Amino acid sequence: MPFQIVRDDITRFKADAIVKTADASVSGSEVKITASDEVSDYIVSFHAPQWQGGENGESAILRQCYDKSLEIAFEKNCQSIAFPLISADVFPIEQDMSVAIDAFKAFLEEHEMEIVLVVSRGFKGKVSGEAYDSISEYESGRNYPSDNACFETCDEEASRKFGFNGKQKKQVLKKISGDDLNAYPAAFGKMQQSISAGSIEMLGASPSLDNVLKEKNDDFARHLQQLINKKNLKNSDVYTAANISKQYFSKLINGQVHPGKEKMLALAVGLRLNLDETVDFLRLAGYALSPISKTDAVVEYFIVNQDYSVIDIDIALFDRNLKPLSRE
Repeated sequence: MPFQIVRDDITRFKADAIVKTADASVSGSEVKITASDEVSDYIVSFHAPQWQGGENGESAILRQCYDKSLEIAFEKNCQSIAFPLISADVFPIEQDMSVAIDAFKAFLEEHEMEIVLVVSRGFKGKVSGEAYDSISEYESGRNYPSDNACFETCDEEASRKFGFNGKQKKQVLKKISGDDLNAYPAAFGKMQQSISAGSIEMLGASPSLDNVLKEKNDDFARHLQQLINKKNLKNSDVYTAANISKQYFSKLINGQVHPGKEKMLALAVGLRLNLDETVDFLRLAGYALSPISKTDAVVEYFIVNQDYSVIDIDIALFDRNLKPLSRE
């Protein structure tokens, strides 16, 4: 994926280029790159500016450092670059993150490279800043339809789509989850996912699984392209905002892969869907938003607030020790 945030030791992290804060021999926004005999091919170094209240161009200098580090690594044909929280000790974390993420997004709009933000294991702060409390407030106020209402809707849709009765549906769901079905309104989404993964025989369907999956992938690919056209977006607009590699997106648009739920959520963000559109979009691939999923709550928050960036979402998920959407 183009961007990821991890908790690790930057000195041991493996990437083509590793960024380190330089000593006093490098000043201002000067950036140097040197060959390395460590885990990386190159070391990129610069002197991080000291925060002086924000009135002396500190953010602009820091942005230049990020931009030049990315450019110089790209010129050396690096496929990946790892940054630490450069100014964690000398710069307000929220300001540092804002500058860094803006630089990463701008670079990824024009270039292909894996950018990794490495947060030290000892760092105890929140990298998502003020959004952390806002997301928590949203999560506590989520409203959901009743479980029984959702379950009845699932019964009706299952019968219409797959031609089997409620008893057969419950057998499928029992095999899939083993949970109390009435406590899980997203059960139908899990059932559809399992059908795609290999439970077709339970429904007495005659087509081979390979043919069924190919048809589902082809249908999804067509619908994805229709949505892109409807939203007047370019393919690059979608996969950049979704933090999906160009190669993986090409497989999606050509019907070669069936996306998992995380990728579907990322695509919903990349497509700038509203919440109702996201629910319909997830259903295409056999998934549903779950009222018990903290990940879904975070994604909902960003969609409701029309903040269409999976990079921002992954950072918010990171602060909650949740897996990122950006997994391939």
